[in-house]
Amino acid sequence: MPELSIVHAEESQAPIISSVDSTQHLEIETAALKEGLELLRSLEREPTGLPPYMTTNVERCKESINKIFKTTFNLIQARRAGTITTDEHSRTKILLLKDAGQTLKRYLIVYHHERLNRIRKITRNTCGILGQSLKANMSKNEQTFAEKYYRLYIDFENDVTSNNGLKLLTNNSPPKLEYYYYRCKEDYGEYELADGNIIIIKRGLIHHMPKENAETLLRSGIVEQVHM
Repeated sequence: MPELSIVHAEESQAPIISSVDSTQHLEIETAALKEGLELLRSLEREPTGLPPYMTTNVERCKESINKIFKTTFNLIQARRAGTITTDEHSRTKILLLKDAGQTLKRYLIVYHHERLNRIRKITRNTCGILGQSLKANMSKNEQTFAEKYYRLYIDFENDVTSNNGLKLLTNNSPPKLEYYYYRCKEDYGEYELADGNIIIIKRGLIHHMPKENAETLLRSGIVEQVHM
């Protein structure tokens, strides 16, 4: 019976992790962080287009995140079981590994989020027509996303703009100036707008023009704003 108790005690112990193993893990994750950083640098080098999808770097980052989780879990279990020292040195290793894992996750999230934003913009600008060179730079999941996104975008546009003729694919920028309708209250003659165009101010006429062009006329009482 005593021997059986010893066997059970040994089986319940947390895995023994040496300081050498932990140091090696830290070195490995440092290399993974460099590969994760390269994901973001690839977007910086091509700020407007869509650079090739870096499958190898993405997969290595994902593998490193899994390794970090397992290593951190084993270190915590070993500290609790007393198989490694519970000093500040082992605590620092755990915190460094945890920070490395979180940083890799942020790299992956930012990388994919930025790529999807660019794919949305490109899809709208090309009316859903993606060339072979562009598809070659996209992952399979990104190609599927682009197709589904464009279908949803078109369905939304047709639903919203069926009666007013507005096209979201072409009219996707807000107006730079506020336009209003103004009725002329008296005869004034020619009036030059800010863009150099000339309009005729004649009693009863209604003009549609930017607010900044009508301010002087409004203050003088020559025109009045009306709602059409």
